[in-house]
Amino acid sequence: MRPLRMAMITACVTGFVMVWWAPAFSFCVHNDSDTPIHAWVPTGRPHPFDNPVNPHKAECCHYTDTSCNPSGSQTAILELWIDSSDGDSHFSAILPLEGGGDAKIKDEDRGRLGVRRKNLYVESWTHDNKLLALTHYGIRATSRDVRFLVTGDPQYFILNGRPEHKDVPDAVLRAMVGQMSASDCNYPRYLAGCKIRGMIVAGDLTQQAKGVEMDWYRDAITGAVRFAYDSLGNHDYNGGTVKDYILRDRRRSTVATAVQDPHYSWDWHDVHFVQLNLFPGNEPAPAQKELDPYRSLDFLQRDLRENVGGSGRPVILIHHYGFDPFSEGNEGWWTEAQRKRFWNAIASYNVKAIFNGHNHLGPDSKEENWHLMWSEGSKRIHTFNAAAALNGTFLEVKITDDTLTVQRWGIRPGEAARTYGDLVKIPMR
Repeated sequence: MRPLRMAMITACVTGFVMVWWAPAFSFCVHNDSDTPIHAWVPTGRPHPFDNPVNPHKAECCHYTDTSCNPSGSQTAILELWIDSSDGDSHFSAILPLEGGGDAKIKDEDRGRLGVRRKNLYVESWTHDNKLLALTHYGIRATSRDVRFLVTGDPQYFILNGRPEHKDVPDAVLRAMVGQMSASDCNYPRYLAGCKIRGMIVAGDLTQQAKGVEMDWYRDAITGAVRFAYDSLGNHDYNGGTVKDYILRDRRRSTVATAVQDPHYSWDWHDVHFVQLNLFPGNEPAPAQKELDPYRSLDFLQRDLRENVGGSGRPVILIHHYGFDPFSEGNEGWWTEAQRKRFWNAIASYNVKAIFNGHNHLGPDSKEENWHLMWSEGSKRIHTFNAAAALNGTFLEVKITDDTLTVQRWGIRPGEAARTYGDLVKIPMR
């Protein structure tokens, strides 16, 4: 239960002391974690609640103070924004806060799962001690339940001042946001408490990396910006517009376990995810010298060594280029030698699946085209082409203690999203 903020009033009555507790009627942001926090309510005027909150400290504002609570109502629902401010954890949350309520930022100790780094989560409580919203996933969970969505290649494209293709990527991304919002969220606007952890986008957010194309992408994921784990594709290499956005313009709702611009990793429950952007390599492919992978292979090796080690816990990898004939073909996107070095880097780890984009497959594509096995000797790794939002396609993935399940979704013009094909099931043990 949240701590009660009370003023103690004492009075002497007939020879003894009476103690009476009265509410102080403030909203407070309590930082019970070890991470410095920045918290603010953007609707306040003229001097809104906008404060650093140091570890194990609190910042408060009386609910009648209209600079932080414009309505002056104890039960008004405010929009509280929280960012970590240590420059490393990259945690962010947006959730409802009552005018007379409390928000509490807490550490999730995952040592029992073999996970070294703590995560952060936030609780929001009403003025009368009722839980209003919760941003965490898997706190105190004893079994694995990880659900997320994947797509690639929205490839927003402006040509001669007009959108060349926009409607279909819009429909796909908004359907993904809608599925997140509908998955048991008490307050869909804030995506707090949803069963779906996030949405992964495997590169090519744009066609030409132009600002207006990025604006369209951002608009399409409105409501889930901090739940989108996106990356660079080959079409995003035109200046720094997309690259800067991936890491610097947004913090995500799960603490990063490692960061190297533009690569990053994170944990959902005990499953370790690594976003490698274009492809896992240290140098550009000879035929594509302008497309720098930013030493993603070095990042991957260091990340797995430090955050997975010999634990044997599951690993999911994401990058743009795949293992289909187009990705491996005559264009020279990446070479067989680069794939061999990648294989050697991950062979000793429990890599359960790799998700990629690049090859634009529609929802009717046969499984043999979008679910490919990458093999070396007797070892096999399942790879999945999640592209393309451009063609109306995305994947839904569920990971339990026993099974990794992939369901393919598609959108036809004028139709709602629906499933295509059978479930793909992979044993987790």
